[in-house]
Amino acid sequence: MPGSDVLGQGMRLSERFVQSALDALSAHIAILDETGRIVAVNQPWIDFAINNGSRDENAYLGANYLDVCERPTRRGSESVGKAAADGIRAVIAGEREVFTLEYDCHSPIKRRWFSVHVTRFRGEGPVRVVVAHEDITQSRESAERLRLLHEIGTSLTTVGVNDPQLLYTILYEQVARRMFDAPHFVIAQYNTETETIICEFAIVDNEVTDPTLFPPRKMGTGPIAESIRQRRTVIDNPAEAHIAAHNDPSALIGDERIPQSGIYIPLITGDRIYGVMTMQHYDANV
Repeated sequence: MPGSDVLGQGMRLSERFVQSALDALSAHIAILDETGRIVAVNQPWIDFAINNGSRDENAYLGANYLDVCERPTRRGSESVGKAAADGIRAVIAGEREVFTLEYDCHSPIKRRWFSVHVTRFRGEGPVRVVVAHEDITQSRESAERLRLLHEIGTSLTTVGVNDPQLLYTILYEQVARRMFDAPHFVIAQYNTETETIICEFAIVDNEVTDPTLFPPRKMGTGPIAESIRQRRTVIDNPAEAHIAAHNDPSALIGDERIPQSGIYIPLITGDRIYGVMTMQHYDANV
């Protein structure tokens, strides 16, 4: 019948609209029925499953998500999975309107945190629950760095100005190690009259190193010079700088002997630039 065809087309258009709206969201979303079975997912959910090695071609569509939560996929995730499953059950049962939980989900190459937000469809009809996972890594890392900076400030208040070595050690432990896990750390003084860079404190491969092993040198080009001249933090690839400085055509990118990433921070007091703090890592993605 013509009327039924129009109604069917309208329902299909409505379904496509809803699916498009879900796909446009950044959160990884699944819709569950009253048993916890996944009846719909959005594209970010599918993409995340594929990118993280899911063996389920349907991204768990049709699976019971409560079972998925309670089946630990890595060591230490049992309690988080059980808490998530219990929270979802409470929302399905109407015992609570909203359930939220923050959890870590680190991959072999990246630290990640997520927040899961569970809500129930309002109104009459079959029970439907929305499970939305949002990546909160950036905010968690920002909060962690603020906490570490507070700890650094607290530590520095106990250090006398006549004890620079202890000051440098605190900066290494609190900034290079804890914030960046950097194996190389150098504090270098800059002499503005002679335009010379002088190493004052050095950590190489996490070992304290005699700074006199790094002879004073004129400031030329490269990330250290750029950081001092422009008075700004510079992020650079030390391997590329090594090639440029030594005119070495060999492919050092990826060479484990040469750090692959570095950050260079000018040390400024008032209008005077004291020197530069450098941290380098073998991982190019740090």
